[in-house]
This record gives sequence, structure tokens and C-alpha cells, in this order.
Amino acid sequence: MADAPPSALSTVELSNTTFVFYVNADGYIGYLKGPADSANTKQTTVYSEPQLVKVGSEKVQVFEGFEHLGAIAYNEKQMRVYYVAKNPDNKKQPILKEIWSDDVGTTWKYGALGDDMKYSVMQGSGINAVVLPGTNELRVYFTSDTNRSLAVAWMPAIGDLHAGDWNLAAKLRSVKDSWNV
Repeated sequence: MADAPPSALSTVELSNTTFVFYVNADGYIGYLKGPADSANTKQTTVYSEPQLVKVGSEKVQVFEGFEHLGAIAYNEKQMRVYYVAKNPDNKKQPILKEIWSDDVGTTWKYGALGDDMKYSVMQGSGINAVVLPGTNELRVYFTSDTNRSLAVAWMPAIGDLHAGDWNLAAKLRSVKDSWNV
């Protein structure tokens, strides 16, 4: 499967470096690194060799059929990547999960989202993660399977973050309502 293209591209820029996160053909999260400034990005620019994201020695795998990522960068050296993972409590109900780094991607850890806080994700859901500078909040948009609607999970982007810092608005718009204009 080496020739299969990556899926779920999500990009952040941090410390003058562009990180392109992707899901490889085996379902693991990887990334490439390259220059962030356009002055150093030419037609001949080649990004780094692919690297797998690992928490300790464990590769990070997405739930099959959910090759979507959301990534954010903030506070000069912190990154978070959101994805859909297996739910250890219910193998048929995938959940939103996060990994994070506070050293520009050198070390990765699992976050509270997906371990202590479990939000179900609907099949076909995309993931979008943003940092709101005015409120200094991290926000992750996804489609909740529990409520069958667009949802947003959010928490402050400052200090030590814990499971209790996550909030959820789970009924932003039902999937049963028309989304066509």
C-alpha cells in the first residue's frame, strides 16, 4: 500500500515550520515538516520524510472509515490533533480523541478528550479544530452520534488542561434538518 495517497490532510504552522498531518494507508497518523514562510517555499521545495506520530512507542491509529483530522497550533510551541478512535467501552461507537505536544512535535501525549471525556462521532463526520484568539479557546467541531447533530467541544487554551475543562454544545443543528440552501 506504499503508493496509496494520504488522506485527511490537516496543516498547522508553528515555530516557522509547517506540519502537514495525514492518515496513511494503514490508518496511522503521520506528518511531514517543511518551511512555513513563502520565501523559502519554491517549486523545488520537498518536505521532510514522513514521520509517524507516536505516544511513547505506540502508533496513533484512527477508527477505520473515519480518516478525518483537525489540527491546531497555539502558544508558540503547542499542537493538538483531533481524530476519531475506537471507544474502549463500546467497540461499535467511535469517539473523538486528541493527541497533543507542547514541544513543537518532539513528544506526543494523549489528551483528556477521548480518555476522560468521551464524545461519540457519527459515521461520515468531518472534524474541524480552531483556536479563537479573542477568547483563547480551543474548539473542535464534529457530528455527534449521540445527538445526531453538529456539535462543538471547547476549552480554554491556557494553563494545565484537564478533562473537566471540556464543555460541549451538542445540538447546534440536527442532521435531520435540511443543510441545502
